[in-house]
Amino acid sequence: MPTRKRSKRVKFRGSRTCGWGKHSKHRGHGSQGGAGMAGGKKHKKTWMVKYAPERIGKSGFHSLQQRGIRARDAVVNVSDLEGMAGGKKEVSFDGKVLGGGAIKTALNVKASCFTAQAKAKIEKAGGKSLLLEAKTASKAGGKAVSSSEKAE
Repeated sequence: MPTRKRSKRVKFRGSRTCGWGKHSKHRGHGSQGGAGMAGGKKHKKTWMVKYAPERIGKSGFHSLQQRGIRARDAVVNVSDLEGMAGGKKEVSFDGKVLGGGAIKTALNVKASCFTAQAKAKIEKAGGKSLLLEAKTASKAGGKAVSSSEKAE
């Protein structure tokens, strides 16, 4: 009984070239156009666009750390300190205090770092500029130890 559609294997039985024309056209590995995905952006680009479009282009996002960009340290100007104090006499800030603007009230400012101009403006207003102690985690128990405790 005849079948409606024969498989390629059956169709080409006895044929010398199996539909590839001259016998040397489909013989070696050169007919593949390179090993694996070689040529995906050159001579196999149309194949890539049609059958494997997810392999081309970029997707997702990379954080600043992944791109090698360091986030800037927190900074604040002298003029912003009075607003941060909110009527109190002491301000604590984990960052750098810059000398922009003016300060009228006497404040005790604790910060990681001060510029020379910021220090001068705070002391001129009658306040004090104090450095915050750098805290680091010790190896024993992960307990935070200040720099003065380490010296002992």
